[in-house]
Formats: sequence, C-alpha cells, structure tokens
Amino acid sequence: MARYPFLRINRKIVITQPDSGRSFTTVIQEVGPEEFAVLAPEVGEVALAVGERVKAVITAPEAKYEFATTLKRQAFDPVYLYYFRYPQEVRRIQQRSFVRAKVALEVQYAPLAEEGQGAEAGALPRPDRKGYTVDLSGGGAQLVLKEKPEPGSLLLLSLPLPDGKAGPLILKGRVRRVVPRMIDGLERYEVGVSFENLAEKDEDRLVKFVFRRLREERRQER
Repeated sequence: MARYPFLRINRKIVITQPDSGRSFTTVIQEVGPEEFAVLAPEVGEVALAVGERVKAVITAPEAKYEFATTLKRQAFDPVYLYYFRYPQEVRRIQQRSFVRAKVALEVQYAPLAEEGQGAEAGALPRPDRKGYTVDLSGGGAQLVLKEKPEPGSLLLLSLPLPDGKAGPLILKGRVRRVVPRMIDGLERYEVGVSFENLAEKDEDRLVKFVFRRLREERRQER
C-alpha cells in the first residue's frame, strides 16, 4: 500500500484504545511499504496487544487526520516499537475549516432522515423552508430558523454562495445546539450545525468564500 504523505518520521501521533479511552502520545519512527512504526509507551502507560484495534490522530500543519488501525507486531531491538497497519480510510479535517466569518445569507433547508429510518434509498427531501446564516465556516454554520429542530437531528441545506460559481451548495448539517431568540419581536431559533460528509471540493469552496469575506471585513475596518 502506498504510504500516506502525512505519516512522516518524527511526527507526533496520538493513539487511543476505544474501549478504555486511554491514550498516549508518541512519535513515528519508521514508514515502510506495508506498515509504520511508533515508539511504544513506557512501562506503566497504555499497553497494546498484537491484533488490537486502536484510533489514531495526527495533527499536521495543513489538517488533522483521524483513522483506525491495528497493531501488527512489536519489536524490541534497538528500541521498543509498535508496528501498525496502514489505514483503509482516513478522515481529513482541515485546520482552516474552523475559521468563521460573519455573513448573512438566505438558506433553504429541510429535515433529513437518518439512513435506514424511513427515507427511500437515494431520495432527498426538497429544501423548502427558509432561514439565514449568522456566520459560516468550512466546517459548519450558525443559522437563524423559524422552526425548532431537535439537537442531534440532520438538516439538508441549500446554500447559495455569492462567489461567482453556478449552483448552490447542497450540504448535510448536524444540529449541535439550539437557542431560542427574540428577533424583532418574533421568536426564532439560533441553530449551530456542523457539516457532515462534506466533499473536499465543497469544503474548499466554502473556505475560499470565508477567507474572502474576512479580507473584505479587514479592508473595511481600515
């Protein structure tokens, strides 16, 4: 398997046992064609068994990478090393995705059923309810809506970005928090959502728009 570019010698990596929640921070020592090695923790810290499944997190300058892997083998000469299999899937979280810009855009939305909970395969509802954004980032948004969604529920969002590109972004947003607000004498709900299963090209489009708005704000403040 081709090596992942973010797996680099001397880069820090956090290994976590999913069942116990215990973790340790170590350093990548080797990157080979079929496996990579890290320094094993000291005696008394987290001990892993060959074949054990763990979660790993690597924070690089451009993004954070999360993946599951399995301890393949151990070696004790000249130092104690854990050898892990390369992951099958990697979750990439852009660090810049958390930069937010205040922006008011009309957004259309609809409640979205979880997979396997009554929605037909491949069928998506038509976003026909209206709200607007308060702020926006590559990873989520703060919205103002008339109706109160349930925390933890999913929304299908249609977001037209004034960035010169055709077509709105169609996004899935997980409701993280809901706060009632009185706005102009009307009851509304301030809703924080995080985007899920966001395609990299859509995330890049969002981030570019956010950074452009931030640059415009700075120019206006001068």
